[in-house]
Amino acid sequence: NLSGNHDTHAQLLGDGVPRAMTESLNKPDAVTTRFAALGLVNLTAVPDNQPSVLEAGAAALLIDLAAGEPRTWVDLDDDGEEEDEDDVDPLEAASATKKRKRSDQAQHELELIEQLGYDLGCRRYACLALGNLAAVMDNHDSLLEGGVLASLVESLVVEDLETRFNAAYAANKLAMRDSNHARMGEEGCIPPLVRLSGDKDTNARTQAISCLRRLSLLAENRLEVVECDGLVPLADAATVTDLETQREVAACLCNIGLSDKNRVPVVVSPALRPLMDLCQSSDVETARLSCGAVANVAEDLMTHRTLLFKANAMHTLVYLMRSKHLSVHREASRAVSNIMSTEAAHAVFLEEDGLRSLFFIARSQDNECQYNSSLIYRKLSPNLVNHDLIIAKGGLQPLIGLVQIRDVRIQRLACVALWYLSSNKDHKVTFAQEGGLRSMIAVAREEDRELQIFATGAVRHLSLNSRVKRPIVDEGGLGPL
Repeated sequence: NLSGNHDTHAQLLGDGVPRAMTESLNKPDAVTTRFAALGLVNLTAVPDNQPSVLEAGAAALLIDLAAGEPRTWVDLDDDGEEEDEDDVDPLEAASATKKRKRSDQAQHELELIEQLGYDLGCRRYACLALGNLAAVMDNHDSLLEGGVLASLVESLVVEDLETRFNAAYAANKLAMRDSNHARMGEEGCIPPLVRLSGDKDTNARTQAISCLRRLSLLAENRLEVVECDGLVPLADAATVTDLETQREVAACLCNIGLSDKNRVPVVVSPALRPLMDLCQSSDVETARLSCGAVANVAEDLMTHRTLLFKANAMHTLVYLMRSKHLSVHREASRAVSNIMSTEAAHAVFLEEDGLRSLFFIARSQDNECQYNSSLIYRKLSPNLVNHDLIIAKGGLQPLIGLVQIRDVRIQRLACVALWYLSSNKDHKVTFAQEGGLRSMIAVAREEDRELQIFATGAVRHLSLNSRVKRPIVDEGGLGPL
């Protein structure tokens, strides 16, 4: 009780309470051990107290308790001393009188200990104290060497919800350090976490998904999540109204989609439609992560038709490309740029008024948005059917602006798109009049060889039109040639 008040901690530490509590963890009596573990939960909640707790050797004992180390119920006599069964009348011991001496709560706890073989409170508090210790990454090595993962894996699958939650909390804290991910995967943390992520309790579920999200930063772990059928509970969790759960689901799916082997399984799983709904979340972080997840899976061409025609993803993403939030329209444009690798997506993009969104992104000051827009232009431009609409809608000016940006990645993509557009015999004059000719002549003077090739090629395309020949000379086109 005293340790529940943080103002007392300095004196408790100075008077050796952590060591006394640690020694009490070794007692066979369940109640003594339970309150010692609870006291350590209160002390370890403050990071500055943790060195004293660890120096007392509490970690190893807490790990054993978290694994369900056996404890017994000890009856006390009227003087508070442990009763000696040898001094009790056999007839009394065999009668219901003995049972009636205990309160209903004590009798219930005794029966529960006998049923489980361990004290439920001890295990709950031990997992929670380990979670507090794991919140400080400097403690991770000693906890891992002490076998904490094996204890947590066992606690993640027990029937008691509070124990599962506390174990997931501790595992999540251990997953904060990237170097722990491989070991946690190897020691079997993922299957019980996947199981817990389907729990109906929102808090336990969110802790499990958060831990999976961190573990999925490692390729081997995210593959195992899918192999363990983790997409099904994630799909279910995506439909809950709790904002924190939605964020964790979106982030977890975003990480899972980083692996090639996972991309098709994601789009054919029940998680796809809830993921598209999360893309439209009013919460910026949820929307950003969800769009990022779609962009990741869209890097596989095999996912495109499902995204286009079953999930109606283009409609959602084109709209989100005009979001007022930079982080959202950046990820939405990345997703669209990936999907545009499939020619069938072009018509859908144009039908959804995608050019309006494209022009908006092309004028962004964000480098990634500029790159994504130039990539979309690059994928649209080889298709002659798209040229009329691009030019009629005013698409040349944003594209010319992209080729002038001092980033060779963006310049190359934009220059190739202009090279394709300049080849269209119906638009050569318009191309030259709107500044495309002047831009290509300027780019032809760049030091980058690839830019020189495509810019010179665009000038060659334009030179086939008699109305553009003289302007090529007047604009100084002979110099770079």
